[in-house]
Amino acid sequence: MRVFVHGGPSKTNFLIRFGADENNYYQALAPLRQGWNDIAIDLVRITQLKGDQADSLRAAQMGYSLKGNPSLSSIKRFELGIINPGTEPISGEIWVDELRLTHPRNRRGIAGRVSVDTKFADFLSLSGNYSRKASEFHGLREKTGSGSDDSSQNLRADLRVDKFLPVGWGVSIPLGFSWQKSLSRPRLMPFSDVVLSDPDKERTVNRRKTLMVSFRKQGTAANPFVRWTLDRMSGNFSFTGQQGRSPQIPESSSWSYRGAFSYDLSPRSKKSFTILKRKLYYLPSKLTFSATADNSGSRSQNQYGAWTRRHNFTLNQNFSLNWGLLKGLSWEYTLKTKRDLRTNLDLSLQNLRLGDEVHRDQTVSVNFRPGWPDWVQQDYSYRTTYTEESRSRFQAGERRGKDAQVKGTLSARFTLQLPKLLNSIKLKEVGSKVQPLSGSYSYSHSSRDFGLLRHPCIGYQLGFSGKPKVGSDPSVSQRNSSSSSRKADISTGIKLLPRLNLKAKCGYKYSSSRTSSSFISSRTITVPGLTLRWDGLERLFFLQSLTRNSNLNSSYQRELFK
Repeated sequence: MRVFVHGGPSKTNFLIRFGADENNYYQALAPLRQGWNDIAIDLVRITQLKGDQADSLRAAQMGYSLKGNPSLSSIKRFELGIINPGTEPISGEIWVDELRLTHPRNRRGIAGRVSVDTKFADFLSLSGNYSRKASEFHGLREKTGSGSDDSSQNLRADLRVDKFLPVGWGVSIPLGFSWQKSLSRPRLMPFSDVVLSDPDKERTVNRRKTLMVSFRKQGTAANPFVRWTLDRMSGNFSFTGQQGRSPQIPESSSWSYRGAFSYDLSPRSKKSFTILKRKLYYLPSKLTFSATADNSGSRSQNQYGAWTRRHNFTLNQNFSLNWGLLKGLSWEYTLKTKRDLRTNLDLSLQNLRLGDEVHRDQTVSVNFRPGWPDWVQQDYSYRTTYTEESRSRFQAGERRGKDAQVKGTLSARFTLQLPKLLNSIKLKEVGSKVQPLSGSYSYSHSSRDFGLLRHPCIGYQLGFSGKPKVGSDPSVSQRNSSSSSRKADISTGIKLLPRLNLKAKCGYKYSSSRTSSSFISSRTITVPGLTLRWDGLERLFFLQSLTRNSNLNSSYQRELFK
């Protein structure tokens, strides 16, 4: 930045300040001689006042200084003046002309991308790309560039290993590998207008490599051993490794090994035998097992030299069973567990131990829909969910128990087709006037217990018992709790006149909650609930010209609370 200043006979110093406000500005001082002076301010040098000590000292020797935290990207204020270096008063005129910027940074911004894709028959494909964008490059809708030189490289290879095996084996083994690298070199110091002399010191680099392979067999083999083993198995394995650095985190790395296996023992067809004229299916319709092991870790060093390390080694197991014993009768069971393999891992056959179980989800449901007699529709179901979580805190090297929660719901619904029943006993006239009789009943409960020292009893896990029947850690502060609710209702209707219907219902609802120090309950009884509906009012002579469809409803309901 340059400015012409005309000085008088007196010896003075010219002062210029520029910045965002009176608390954040750059300042430059220059001696003023008689006549015109072409004063130059090196903007690169003046911003080095915020750099290291050597650069800041050189800038100060040139008469540069600053206050606060100014930035060349936020200039809203200029101040011009003179400073009397002596003690005697001075007088005269100072002329200032042509405050201007010279030698602007006029760097071209270039961006480019190169991509290569190739395929070798149907067994190998390769792809790669390279892209680079200079710090000054910007799009049509952007005013400035990103301020950093960015580049990225990507390579990927996919190999079908199964193409080298006989087609009759029917296996699929895809193998994939990928490699990525990204590099960013900033032109300015972070959150500053100081031009970096060595951008590599502030660079951000990330590298990532991935390896993936999976196995699956298609079709059904004639060999019984293969049919019950490889035909029903599938698995995959993957590895991911990352390395990087940034100004805030000089060194970081992470890795992850993940393997999954599944086995499907579900029958290919339904197997049954007949007893009392009903088919009994003696094999489940679905039986599957799967396991996933995940071993991952990371480490990083911050700008102060402190290291942070993390490591996780877990095993997730899933088991699922669906069984339709009879037509209309079925039950389902699922079990999901998570184990921590960082402790108590022993793979020897004598003392096999797969770590500590830290989480468990269990679901059991039974559904029964009998199709007889045909004048009654019935639906019965029971469902319970059980969750168990091991506490993550340790005391004297041992886990402080388990937190368990169980929720169960029992429901029954029926619809008695009274018209159909009465018609079957030759009471058609009565059957034409009554409506089906519907009813429902539901019971739900939940319990939560903290700090259990072992797995609770099976009755607790299945929702049959509200007590776990195991000891608990007395130091746990949370209070055990339980709640339950019951709900029942029944409704029907009768046709009083051809277009006049009356519906009636009764209901009952009870709920309660209990802790170690309190008990709250409520009860609601609905007797009766009546609804009278009169249809076809538009047929009345005084309404025929006023409406196309009209009806009249009237309801009454009496509820008792306790």
